[in-house]
Amino acid sequence: MERSVIPVETNLHTGEVVSVAAPGADDLDDPSSVVESSDGGEAGVRAGLSPWLRLFWGVLRWFKGTATEELITTTVTLPESPERCWTAVVFYEEIPGVAPRLLRRVLPAPVRTRGSKSGPGAQVDCVYTSGFLAKRILEVSPPTRLVFDVVASHLGIEDCAVAVQGAYVLRRAKSGTEIVLTTLYRTTLGPRWLFRPLEAWVLHSLHRYVLRGLVRSLNRPGAGPGAASMANVKSGGSNAGSGDTVSTDSVAARGRRGGVAV
Repeated sequence: MERSVIPVETNLHTGEVVSVAAPGADDLDDPSSVVESSDGGEAGVRAGLSPWLRLFWGVLRWFKGTATEELITTTVTLPESPERCWTAVVFYEEIPGVAPRLLRRVLPAPVRTRGSKSGPGAQVDCVYTSGFLAKRILEVSPPTRLVFDVVASHLGIEDCAVAVQGAYVLRRAKSGTEIVLTTLYRTTLGPRWLFRPLEAWVLHSLHRYVLRGLVRSLNRPGAGPGAASMANVKSGGSNAGSGDTVSTDSVAARGRRGGVAV
């Protein structure tokens, strides 16, 4: 199947017009879910959602509030060195296993990534079960910090919620390495007293799924000594600027919004 190129109208931060390649059939477990779009509109991507997800997000579009940004963090401690965990963060591409059933009922699930995370300016394309998004690397500080912007999002839910920034932060701990996965996202769903805890649950579930994939990549044959586990998982703050947040000094220095996200 020949890949289509979906023009993305604006970069989320700069207004720059960018283009990214839509995933081809070889990038997805289910080739029938590949999204083809001639005009780059969200409607074409939304058609790639399952019937249930189209209905679910169609209902949510009735709950419009004031646009706001929220920050979610999830922390896991692994019995591995920061250097080994960093290698897993940077180089693992395919998320093994199937996303939890409840998570699949509310979001397209990530499948794999492609592209280099070697330095600032590099682009990483993330393929989902329906749709995809593109990340641009902002900072790479081995073996402690990886920060990126989400520069293009085509998941079919962008008029309700969209990821803005993300980060992996690795800290040496007594029992190994603490990995903090953070997402900054923009949402228009309201009222916030209702949707904030629901969004937090969804994103913590997504984070745990991604972190479990990282653990499996550490434990696969040939990955080296040690056996990682998800024994110690913490959930952080559920709104921008509060909770168990990650230091954002380098992002703020670039004139960003003061938060990071995955």
